[in-house]
Formats: sequence, C-alpha cells, structure tokens
Amino acid sequence: IDAINEAKSLGRKVIATGTTTCRAPECPKCESLKNRYRTQGLEYIERDADRLKNPAIDRDDIDVEAFVQLSMQNMILPVEVNK
Repeated sequence: IDAINEAKSLGRKVIATGTTTCRAPECPKCESLKNRYRTQGLEYIERDADRLKNPAIDRDDIDVEAFVQLSMQNMILPVEVNK
C-alpha cells in the first residue's frame, strides 16, 4: 500500500496485469508493456488484476479506474492507470 501511495504522489503509472488471470504463464502483452516502460525509463507499480474480480475492503480509486478501463477494453489485459 505504501508503494501505491508513493506512486500516486510521484505521478507514476500503475498497471494491472494478469499473473493468474491470463492463460499464458507470462502474458506477451503484459510483458511487452513492462519491457516498454523499462526501456523508456518509466517507473511503474504492478498490481494483480485478480483483485478486480472481487472488490476487497482495501479497494481504492486505482482499482475503480482500472476496472472501468478493463471494461472499456472488453476485459483484455493489461490495464494502464495514470496516477
């Protein structure tokens, strides 16, 4: 949670990827996005998209925005949230 709050304050990207949601062990789309961020020197926080399936007590505005993005993308990962 502290890392997420730090990301928000610094304007970093938060990405929801499917560690257990994707059928492949390493989703090529998710890995490609992470590699692009690393190449560009962009800092990001990665969240497991499984937390979007069952809203938890610790749900925050990032989860809400990620779920909206996921819905707009026809439930296809990864999801990028700018915070």
